[in-house]
Amino acid sequence: MIRCPKCGKDNNDGCQVCYHCLESLKKAPRESPAPEPSQTVKAPASACPACGADNDADAAFCDQCGLPMSNSPEPAGCPECGGKVEESGDGRGVCTECGVELAEHPSPAAAAQEETPAAESPTAPAPHDLSQILSRKILEKLEAGMPLELAVETSCQECLPDAAGAAPKEDALAACPVCGTGNSPQAPRCQDCGISFEPARRPIPCPRCAKPCSEDTCPCGAIMTLSKLAGFVDPSVIRVCPRCKQLLTVDRKECPTCACDVISADRLKAYVSAHTVVAEDGK
Repeated sequence: MIRCPKCGKDNNDGCQVCYHCLESLKKAPRESPAPEPSQTVKAPASACPACGADNDADAAFCDQCGLPMSNSPEPAGCPECGGKVEESGDGRGVCTECGVELAEHPSPAAAAQEETPAAESPTAPAPHDLSQILSRKILEKLEAGMPLELAVETSCQECLPDAAGAAPKEDALAACPVCGTGNSPQAPRCQDCGISFEPARRPIPCPRCAKPCSEDTCPCGAIMTLSKLAGFVDPSVIRVCPRCKQLLTVDRKECPTCACDVISADRLKAYVSAHTVVAEDGK
C-alpha cells in the first residue's frame, strides 16, 4: 500500500496519483499491507470511464490516469490548501482542512446589476449620452449656417425635457410653415429656421446676423415674424430662404443675399392661403 503524503489516504501499489486528492505518489513511502481477515470481503472494483483501469469503489479519481471517476464535475476545493469546502449557505463556505472562510464571487452580470441603481430607467439616456447628442445637434446646425446662439437654444429645446418632465411627442408637433420642422404648439418660434409665430415680446437673436431684435424686421434685412413674412407672399413666389426669409420668384439653389440653400415656398403659400380663407369666412 502507498500512503498519500498530502491527505494520508492509502492507495494500492502501482498507483501514480492519489485517488482522493490527486497528489503524486512517486516519492511516497510504501507500506506493507496489513493482514486482512479471511472473512473480509473486498469492495467491488470500479472501472475508470477514461482509461478502463480498475479502481476502488470509493475512488474519486483514477489511480492510473488521474481523471475523475465520475463524469459529473466535482465541487471546487479550497484555493488555499485544496481541501474540501463545506457550504454554509448564501454562497459562503469554510474549508474543513485549514478552516479558511470562503465567499462565492458574483458573476459579472450579477455584479453589474447590483451596481445599477434601481431608480434609473433602463431606457433613459445617461448624462454623458445626452451631452453628446446635444453637442452633435449644435454642430449640425452650425454647419448648416445657423448662428451659434440660435443653434444652442433650438438644440436644447430638442434634447432637454419640457416642464412636465418629458420630451414632446412627435405626433403632437406642429410643422413650421416655412421649413416644415416640427415644433410644440406652444412654441413662440421655430426651433430650426427661427421665424417667430407671434410678435416678439422680448429681443430674440436674428437667424441671419445673431443680433437681438424685437421688431418684425431685423436691421440686417431678415424678416423675424411669420405675420410679416406672410404679407409678402404672392402666387409668383416659389422659393424662400430659411435664414433671412427672402422670397424668390425664380428657381435657384442659393439665396442671393446670404448664400444659404433655399427651400420650396409651398408650405408658406398653403399657410397664407388657409389663413386668408379663414379670415374671409370670419368677416
